[in-house]
Amino acid sequence: MKRLTEKEKKFVENYAKNGGNGTKAALKAYKSKTPKQASSIASTKLKKPKIQNALGKELKAQKITLKKALSPIADALNDADIEVRLKGSDRALKLLLPKEKPESSLSFNLNIDSAHFGGEFVIEGETTDE
Repeated sequence: MKRLTEKEKKFVENYAKNGGNGTKAALKAYKSKTPKQASSIASTKLKKPKIQNALGKELKAQKITLKKALSPIADALNDADIEVRLKGSDRALKLLLPKEKPESSLSFNLNIDSAHFGGEFVIEGETTDE
């Protein structure tokens, strides 16, 4: 596998540091003139196996794990504030819903104590191909 260029290295570092925003990473690494141009660069770079491999190594070096990344969403889903729970739910659904298969559907049960809005949220579900 080819080595990363200096710009690619900078892109990977910035991507991992900023929480996975490819546009911001490309703006810094490639001195892009517009966010649209940076978004295009990021999209192209993130498809390359050598970039994906380097990102995996960088995330590991920064001790960023899937559990650590998803923990705030789980915390938000169980927060006392309904607005925080709704934001957590929105983020969770964005992660759970299939992006590339519009013919797929997601069914789930959301149990809410409507009298008190207390307790924990329980989300159970599965995707099905139609």
